[in-house]
Amino acid sequence: MKFVKRAACALLSLVMLGGVFAGCTEAPSGEEPVPPSGEEPVPPSGEEPAPPSGEEPAPPSGEDPVGELFEPEMNNTTKVGMSAEYLGTVPRTLPEVSDGGLGRYPVYGGNNSFTQEEREAIIAENNALVSSSSTYDAMDAEGNLSLNGIPTGKKLYKHSAAAGMYEGDVADDEPALVKRLTYRSRSRGNLITGLYAPAGEVLKIEMSARDLAASGGVKVFIGQALAVPRGGSQSNNIWAARQLDRMPVILNTMTVSEQVGYVGAYLGGPVYVQPVRAGAEFTVTVSGAVAYSHYVWGYTTREEFERNSRSSAPYFDLEVWDDGVRHSGPKARVEQFGYDDLTAAAVFWDKVSLVSNRVPAGSSGDLGITFLYDPFVAAGSMVAFVGNHTVNCPLSCFSAALDIRSAVDDASDSFWGVIHEYNHHYQRFGFAPGDEVTNNAVSLVEYSLFTRISAGRKLGSAAEGSYSTGWNRYTNPSWSLRQTLANAGTNSNLDSYANLLHAFGQDSFIRAAQNGNGQGGADAWYRAVSDATQYDMTYYFTGLLHQTVSAGVLSEYAAKDLPVFVPVASIYQTGRSYLSDGKICYSRTAEPYGIEAGKPFELDFNENIVAPQGINVTVKSVTQPENGTLEKLREGVYRYTPGAGHRDSGRIYVTLGIVKDDGAFEAEDVTLVVELRQEQYKPDVLERTVYTYTAENMYRDVEEAVSNNFAGYESVKKEDNENRVQNGNAEIWEPSPGQNAVMVVEGKFRIPSDGKYRVALRGRRQAALYLSTDDGKSYERAARLENQTNSPDFDFTNEEHYCDRMFSGGQWVRFRAVLLVTYGGSFIGVGLGRFSGENVRVSYLNAYRNAYEYEPFSSDYFYGRAYSYDYHDDGGAEQSLVGTNYRPWDASYDIGNLFDDDPENFIHSDQSSFITESSPFELTVDLGRTVRANTFTIYGEPSRQYQPKDFVLYGGTAADALEVIAEVEDGARTGNNVVVSFAERDLRYYKLVVTDTHAVGRKYIAFRRAEVSFAVPGGTLVSPDDARLVYRGAWELSQALSTFGHAYLGTDAELSFEFTGTRFAVRSAAGAPCAFEVYIDGRKVGAAAQSASGAGAVSYLSETLPQGAHTVVLRGDISADSLVFWD
Repeated sequence: MKFVKRAACALLSLVMLGGVFAGCTEAPSGEEPVPPSGEEPVPPSGEEPAPPSGEEPAPPSGEDPVGELFEPEMNNTTKVGMSAEYLGTVPRTLPEVSDGGLGRYPVYGGNNSFTQEEREAIIAENNALVSSSSTYDAMDAEGNLSLNGIPTGKKLYKHSAAAGMYEGDVADDEPALVKRLTYRSRSRGNLITGLYAPAGEVLKIEMSARDLAASGGVKVFIGQALAVPRGGSQSNNIWAARQLDRMPVILNTMTVSEQVGYVGAYLGGPVYVQPVRAGAEFTVTVSGAVAYSHYVWGYTTREEFERNSRSSAPYFDLEVWDDGVRHSGPKARVEQFGYDDLTAAAVFWDKVSLVSNRVPAGSSGDLGITFLYDPFVAAGSMVAFVGNHTVNCPLSCFSAALDIRSAVDDASDSFWGVIHEYNHHYQRFGFAPGDEVTNNAVSLVEYSLFTRISAGRKLGSAAEGSYSTGWNRYTNPSWSLRQTLANAGTNSNLDSYANLLHAFGQDSFIRAAQNGNGQGGADAWYRAVSDATQYDMTYYFTGLLHQTVSAGVLSEYAAKDLPVFVPVASIYQTGRSYLSDGKICYSRTAEPYGIEAGKPFELDFNENIVAPQGINVTVKSVTQPENGTLEKLREGVYRYTPGAGHRDSGRIYVTLGIVKDDGAFEAEDVTLVVELRQEQYKPDVLERTVYTYTAENMYRDVEEAVSNNFAGYESVKKEDNENRVQNGNAEIWEPSPGQNAVMVVEGKFRIPSDGKYRVALRGRRQAALYLSTDDGKSYERAARLENQTNSPDFDFTNEEHYCDRMFSGGQWVRFRAVLLVTYGGSFIGVGLGRFSGENVRVSYLNAYRNAYEYEPFSSDYFYGRAYSYDYHDDGGAEQSLVGTNYRPWDASYDIGNLFDDDPENFIHSDQSSFITESSPFELTVDLGRTVRANTFTIYGEPSRQYQPKDFVLYGGTAADALEVIAEVEDGARTGNNVVVSFAERDLRYYKLVVTDTHAVGRKYIAFRRAEVSFAVPGGTLVSPDDARLVYRGAWELSQALSTFGHAYLGTDAELSFEFTGTRFAVRSAAGAPCAFEVYIDGRKVGAAAQSASGAGAVSYLSETLPQGAHTVVLRGDISADSLVFWD
């Protein structure tokens, strides 16, 4: 049947969420800016309309309870087009290991060195291993290869270079799975399967006839792959001029175009698929591959993740599915991250992607960006393949990219590099050239929104703080402006953009980036910024940045009489004021300035206001803080005293008068928003205790010193463990005194995820390590060493130098590292590593002070996702022909094409029958049943734009009593279609009479089909994790194919929510029957009863409601795929 119930969804433009700016207030004439009160406006009073009589009231609140609150297990706002079923296992046939006999091959990630001749030979052999038009394009179940249907005489095997691929190996006893995957594929790119093909082993690919027809067959990619718009994947090949950090081609691509096919790869790797027909919905079953660890936000459950993470397959993928990101690389680099850590990473990168996607892009479309972490980097230290939606990063960056906890606090140089390359895809704005700067500006916007890096700013050094990388300094408005004022040359550096961000906030900056329409240069950027901010940028661009803006542009904007932008900043500020549409608004781009806890703090605005030379700044007024008190000590200097029970000062508004010394222009007052926060004391500086002894009393054995509680010392002191040089902070270097001392460094570290860990010790000459898992109540020895060499490395040949322990994710472990200082070269250091199978990589430990209490950081989405939804229901109509005067072009364009099961068939009138008023096209159709309808859609043929243009539509419930329901003249096309709306009514028959078409010249008629339906356009699709939804009773998570990757199924349960609008709909998950009662605003209004159907089928659509706020309660057996709200 061609006519089926369906719903059309499209991604609306992203909408900015509230709560980010400090606020806007009307600007009183001649008055100082008024800080926002923080109060919400009171809505006008009004009564809700009474429900129609006869409706059943809902049970009173508190009665008839349906159970306890159910907390949704996920928090996902992005669509996910995949689901999977694990159907069992199949035996594995371990393959022969062989190679081409070259003697030696690249080791993955090894320090390989080959001659030019050797590299060329390896590349030639490698090229013969991958499918191509000259090697092979198919294989059978035994791995026998063929090309164009002809056997090649070769057979798949495991290449010797596959050993250690992706820094690991699949265990021989790892079970091979049978996994059925269903996709609503993206229009471009490949799809994660969560399966890994062991090298040399054959995988079976199966599809039903229906899925084969829908998909056109599938491309199967085995190995790490670039994500490209067309073709789905591409290998990140190494060419002969470069050293071989691995085998040069590690991706094998094969196409399965029959219901059963076989694929494999000599080197093995993760498996991805792509339908030949992009965007198809299809199901494919893969047998013979093993699971690998992966996380798809919104789909992967904790249980599935933890099960797959135990696989020996050495790969890992994290994906935000819909136009987001994919992080892809060796599992060993990121296996320290647990499910919650990966959720935090997915959310962070989703927030970032929604900001970056607002910026004119070089990689456009809905594919998102794939990060490949690879020992080979095609250019530089890392590189963005702009247009191919990929970033190529070194292996060392993988953990940094997913370590969101560290990134949020003080992002590393590696993390900056990753986001720098990511934003190369989103940087078409600003000064020219800006290729290595404007991407950083977008990153800085995201740092200001989603991190607390700016909290690291501090007075007392030229850098105004201590950061893990110099890029982080630009989060400080004061430091950024100082760089600008120190630059006497033409300036298009990052500070030139940072000043605009800190002055006008994130949304104004992004709007400026959009205003350039992808163009660069001083003129274009001047226009873009002036239009976005409504400020005159002449002084800033020409006077401070020393840019050349054309006279015509300057004259044009001078005529607008905009206020002059003068940058001023303070290290204390979190934001500043600006005018927008007559209102005073406040940016917020920095975290509160940190002060020592419990002590008064002096704010010196005379010394710590940054302004251009020739600008006179005076402090006109300072408000009292929301918490604590502020005392004026002298002009421009104030003492803040914290309030009891309040860590933060809240907002302090400092209004500055701005005057140009030479009177060249007038400038408005600026209000800086100052916020202060009491800090924990040096959380990442550990404590060191130093015991000194006479030569006679000095201990000769470290354990003896500990067991005696260090008795006999001459002096003892506690100090911060600060070293001139160090790798991690759990170390002591260059001890003072350099002999006859015992030093103890202590702190604590957090375990990121469940697993086996190695805690290791290095040092010279005698040292010991003690651990406590009971918050310091007791310690036991974990390691000791006596190292008479000068080696600074960890030595795992001696089992006394380390201990291997099982720890739980989130667990805190305290330690004490004890060093006997016997000479100036004595040192001690602690390391930590998590096992991957039997392998472990130990890194230098960075720990926390024992008194430290972790403070979680949270940030809101700045731009959110909004998916549009058009409800569309044909009421189950099965159309059949009643009558027509149509004459086809030939037999292939028969009138039956309108009613068959092929959606691409169409009719086309003959060469002599042109459509006119005197010779109209007529078609009468029986719908097969009476349906409720308000829309008539004619689906055009893209290759023949001959859709009806002038026509009359008749309809009714009896064939002999049809009435005019729509008269259309010059009917507009939406895409290829013509859509007509009419008053809602019942229909069994319709008649279409066409008197003109969109054909140019000869008036043919051509279209694919026509449809009568009930349509409600303009809804907004809502995730089942939306905060407005409240679940009670017995609910469970379902991974069946769902709009957002998962659904919630309730049995005798309740779902309630409030929304503002005129209508709502409930959509169900695939294969989930539901039967529930519906209460709206305290009255029972109906019920839903639906058998199992496709994902996202509407199980309940409300009648039109009065515009306003409504409370809805659903009770019964509920399948919650998603909801739709109409406003």
